[in-house]
Parts: sequence; structure tokens; C-alpha cells
Amino acid sequence: MAHESKPDPVEDYRNIQREVKEWEKYLNDNVGYFAFTFAVASLGTSMPQLWAMISLVFIVAGHVVNKKGKMATLERVVALRKKSDSEYYAFVEKEARRTISVKRSIPFVIGYVTLVVIMLAPALMPGDWVSFLYGGKPYLDFSTLTLRHGVEI
Repeated sequence: MAHESKPDPVEDYRNIQREVKEWEKYLNDNVGYFAFTFAVASLGTSMPQLWAMISLVFIVAGHVVNKKGKMATLERVVALRKKSDSEYYAFVEKEARRTISVKRSIPFVIGYVTLVVIMLAPALMPGDWVSFLYGGKPYLDFSTLTLRHGVEI
């Protein structure tokens, strides 16, 4: 405790803002664009659902591995808040979380949503749309857990 420096709210907030911007750039550039690319590529395969699911697992695994240390200041503030119950750390955490915006992570959201829609299309859309989306290829209907063969268009 003798080496612990006095909290600096301005420095912590600036570091968190910088880390959030870097994190959003990482999510958009490394996760969102890949997710969307894999989603579109899976439609060109003979089993779009399977390849969309494999792509999603691959992307989530890469995301979990690469996220370590990306938001170090926020993680430190959260740990100190839990340890000390200090209002200072609670305030800094609250303000830091306000800087996180989905609006700045649109490619990330679109990429993930596209993969999920391709995987769950049979449960979400009528049969005509599924056949159009999958191009007449076979697909798994999650609502009945049966393999269906699409109609060639």
C-alpha cells in the first residue's frame, strides 16, 4: 500500500477513453469485417448453416483469446471498486461505461447479426425466404430439428 499512488480521475478517464476507442477499432476491423465476410462466404457453400456456425465459433474463440489486456485501465478500476467499495472507482467506472457506444461498432454488430441470421434463418423466416437465402441447399430447421431440402429457384 505504501507504493500505491493517489487516484487521478482525469488520467484514468483519458486512458479508458483511449482504450475504448482502440477496443471499438479492434471489434470493427478484426471481428466485424471478418464475421460479415465469413457470413457471405458461408452462403456460397453447400451447407451455409454449418459454415456460419463454424465461422462464429472461430471468431468467438479468436475474440476471447485477443481481448485479454485490451481494456486494462477499466479492468483495474473495476477490480479496485470491488476491493475497496470506493465511490471514486464506482464513479470512474460508471463514466467510463458511458463512453462505450454501439453506434461506433456498427460493422461488429452487423457481422455478428449476419452470421446468426444465416444460422437461424429457418426458425426466423418463412420457407420461401429460406430457400431464396440458401439457394435451394439443404438446411436444418431448428424449430423441428429436421433436415429440410430447399426448393431450387
